[in-house]
Amino acid sequence: MVSKRRPRGGLDFRHYDAGQYQYEWNTGQLSPGMHYVALLLDGRPIVKRAVKAVT
Repeated sequence: MVSKRRPRGGLDFRHYDAGQYQYEWNTGQLSPGMHYVALLLDGRPIVKRAVKAVT
């Protein structure tokens, strides 16, 4: 199987002070399937899977 991984661009590149935040992610232009979200916490990447279901 050939990997189709490609960067989709950044959602938000602002710096935030410590605290709790919520971000609304419009996935309208993403195809259904598994996607990866990378966040930086204290300069370290945290990668999580996100699944978009077929609607």
